[in-house]
Amino acid sequence: MILKSHIKQQSNAGDFQQALNEVFGALQSYKGKAFKLTAFVNSKNSSDYIEQKQLVAIAINSCFENEIPTWSILSEAPMDAMLCVVLQCSDADKKHLDFKGLPIVILEQHSEKELWVSGLSSLDDDMKISATTVFETLSDVLKTHGFEYDDIVRQWNYIGEILKVKTHDGLNVQNYQVFNDIRNAYYRRNKKRSDFPAATGIGIKTPGLVVDIFAQKSGDEVQSLPLRSKVQKNPFAYSETVLVGDKSDKKPPLFERGRILYSTESASLPKLNHQAQILVSGTASIQNQETVAIGDVSAQTENTIQYIQELISSKNIQNNYSELNLGQLDYQRILVYVKNQNDMEIVSRICSAHFPKHLINLVEADICRDNLLVEIEADLG
Repeated sequence: MILKSHIKQQSNAGDFQQALNEVFGALQSYKGKAFKLTAFVNSKNSSDYIEQKQLVAIAINSCFENEIPTWSILSEAPMDAMLCVVLQCSDADKKHLDFKGLPIVILEQHSEKELWVSGLSSLDDDMKISATTVFETLSDVLKTHGFEYDDIVRQWNYIGEILKVKTHDGLNVQNYQVFNDIRNAYYRRNKKRSDFPAATGIGIKTPGLVVDIFAQKSGDEVQSLPLRSKVQKNPFAYSETVLVGDKSDKKPPLFERGRILYSTESASLPKLNHQAQILVSGTASIQNQETVAIGDVSAQTENTIQYIQELISSKNIQNNYSELNLGQLDYQRILVYVKNQNDMEIVSRICSAHFPKHLINLVEADICRDNLLVEIEADLG
């Protein structure tokens, strides 16, 4: 299994250019190791975001030169910072490639190959157009490099004005629902497997859509399994009662609560794995399929952490796969999305109490339901 590390640098310098200089000055030593970069910016509006994105792109090219990591720039304001950059690094062999102007990276180790693509985007205000554009590009990237939709392990979906309801064909439909319908169409058309990637679906302030993916081919060297919860209903099995809009036949969000990756010398489940990872999807205060602790950000944060801990517990893993023993895993990365800026402090205190020694990043973002105040995703290894 390809091992990875996470680096976080942020700045609240006097202006955006100063913040860029400070952050990317600190990141220069990771040239040759970095393969994925995610920048969170505090944008006032769309034009501000576009200007910031251009400046960050210039800084990325200057910092990493001919070894550009795949990157995305997100209009999700980081806590106590003007700019926050999270960098993923690895010592594995890398191919830094260009797909029609989009930097992508392929990591290779033994027979394992990983495709990392970030910044698949469209800024069109019509979510149907944006989502179709992005998934068409994703289909092209996968095909060009010998990957399939079934190879996608993790997907991040950053949805502009995620809660906004617009009129489509005479019906009121939420942007998130439009995205889910388009994702469903492409998954159903291109997937053979019945399980899905781990995923996050979260809001960004600017119109349009940004998608990042991690896909993997490894033969029998690394196995990938869906991880399901006994507390939370599978998202792909949600009933229409929790989906927003007048449209009939609304498609549910197609993702797993998490995925397990583990190294093994054979395709059978080992008694004990030498290496393993758990990728936890965006998780919120939902029991079965209903939001709980409505209006209480503290309770929602505590609930979310509890559900993640239950998902990754040895007991739940044994319930999913009785022969599988992953050994001791620890959090490598925790990303917390907070709906309201005023709730950042309380959410930060709760998360720091539960994860005192871990890399935590908090950003402001709309969650996929109006009554959800917090969402958390994580990687363990």
